[in-house]
Amino acid sequence: MSGLSIFSAFPAAGPSSWALGDKPVWRGGTPANAGWWHPKSVFAADFVKARYARQGANSDFASAFSFARSSTALLADASGIRQTFAADALARISGVGAYIGGASTQLLTAPSDFSNAAWTKSAGCVVAEETGYQTLSDTSASVMATFTQRVAHAADTQVRTAWVLLRKDSVANTARALWFDCPGDGSGRRRLVLINTATGAYAASFATLSEGALAVRDLGYAWLVSCAYVNNGSATSVQIIVIPARRADIGDSGSTPSLTGSVSVYGSGVIVGTAFPPFLSGAKLADDLRAAASGSDPFAGFAAGNLGNGLSILAAVNLSRSGDGAVRPVAEFSDGTATNRLRFYIDSDDRPAAQVVSGGSVLATAKLSVVLTPGRAVLAATYDPASGLYLACKTGLAEASAALSGMPSGLAALRLGSSLGGNYLNDLVEQMQVCRPLSQAEAKDWVQTA
Repeated sequence: MSGLSIFSAFPAAGPSSWALGDKPVWRGGTPANAGWWHPKSVFAADFVKARYARQGANSDFASAFSFARSSTALLADASGIRQTFAADALARISGVGAYIGGASTQLLTAPSDFSNAAWTKSAGCVVAEETGYQTLSDTSASVMATFTQRVAHAADTQVRTAWVLLRKDSVANTARALWFDCPGDGSGRRRLVLINTATGAYAASFATLSEGALAVRDLGYAWLVSCAYVNNGSATSVQIIVIPARRADIGDSGSTPSLTGSVSVYGSGVIVGTAFPPFLSGAKLADDLRAAASGSDPFAGFAAGNLGNGLSILAAVNLSRSGDGAVRPVAEFSDGTATNRLRFYIDSDDRPAAQVVSGGSVLATAKLSVVLTPGRAVLAATYDPASGLYLACKTGLAEASAALSGMPSGLAALRLGSSLGGNYLNDLVEQMQVCRPLSQAEAKDWVQTA
């Protein structure tokens, strides 16, 4: 009996024709222009190189996705140059990926323009305009020059995050300073950060007051320095102070008022919450990226590929933060409700997880022991009643598994980077693929080589 007799149609993971001398995809053949998606892939997106595929054939973004965002958005390229994306246009840049996030509102005035009057400048402060950033200089030999902006807010207990994006340079003999100050009743959150912008080495302290949670991230072209604090119910403002030249190095015990120097800054910001795009002006509303639907099919090929009986999700994401207690969705299949869904996410403890919910009950959950830190994370999850729920991560090749008795019914939507619960990845997606169920060996091979 021919192997083709078991199919009622050509499988969704391959085209219905192939070159002379080649073989069909499901027997090891290679479709034209393939090579970057997995052989079992039904749906694939590479946001770094702007290429997309469905059913084993090349596609385009408009055919593969639906996207909505009711505001403009900013995203920087690999050199830190900002690009503006109109409403309903995905913030995606070649070589970087696509940013998918929730709503954020910038509280600073002119966050990327330190020449603006909103920034209070002491004697000796000079601002020079560069391509994509500004250079802030301290020309005084008698005082320590500072650039300061304060934002008033309610005396509440909300979490706020302040940040500054410093351009990398080769100046190794001057410690630049950032002061995140949340004054109010004398017990606000304060954090003084001294940083070497050549190496990224930093020291942080404030002797008497409680401190916010500090993070320093290497973005390739810049150091992203952020400080998140929980307001104590009394503090009524937050201010950012940028000091272009404070000490000879981060180990000095005191300031050096006569020191002169400069530092280049791409931008800064203050928001309510902890998840933010590094570049933010005004209000950015939430992104809604979904696989393009075809009737009740989440995307062309879902039903034909029999994915309702098992599937795998492959993802490469670039994380900017950890330790903030947020649940960050990677991908989520659902029937439009939380009753039936497949969850693939990073849990509040920064550990990758996968879960199956059917009829409102959790059928299975798999969670890795590895804790993700800022940087690139490569993940794979397989939902297959025949072999169970399986999860793998490139970091130390961490693995987790769980028994799975079935799959939820009525799956009709695939969200990328967001969830029904209103959570968002708030970071970059490099690649995402949906495949027919992969074996554990296949999943491990992908996370190790992607």
